[in-house]
Amino acid sequence: MRLPPTPRRCRKSSTTSTASTTTSKPNAFSSPWGIRAKCDPSAALRDYWETRGIAFTGLRLIDGSGLARANMIRPLDLARINHAVRHGGQGARFHQSLSTYLGGNVRSKLGAMSGVKTEVGFLTLPDGSEFTFALMANGLGPDVDFWSVREKLLTAIRAAE
Repeated sequence: MRLPPTPRRCRKSSTTSTASTTTSKPNAFSSPWGIRAKCDPSAALRDYWETRGIAFTGLRLIDGSGLARANMIRPLDLARINHAVRHGGQGARFHQSLSTYLGGNVRSKLGAMSGVKTEVGFLTLPDGSEFTFALMANGLGPDVDFWSVREKLLTAIRAAE
């Protein structure tokens, strides 16, 4: 299934003026999924996922790209989204699109910027069950090798099972 494209632009407000009054109100759009959201990326994201049972705490999405340093999402909320997508209609396709390591026992998406490292994905345990995870590290010095630390952590989790 292919989702329809989302609106590329949305004016923040519309103004109506008469001879005696001027009013300004937020401009809302209806997304391809039927969700109404103010022209605010975090509101659109919040509305979409809250209708699917995921409530956010502390979500801040500045420009919609996910790359602004001021963006914030809790690892728990990111893991919940990942879990919901995995168990949705396109879950198998999504899972297959992810990078693998640890002998195919980890499928994940990696992200990094200066001093920030993120990984969200799935760890297959020895009994065949799947563990959804999100790892985030912020303010890392150049001497910290996040990628080897997370590999040790996920290997230890698999071994403890």
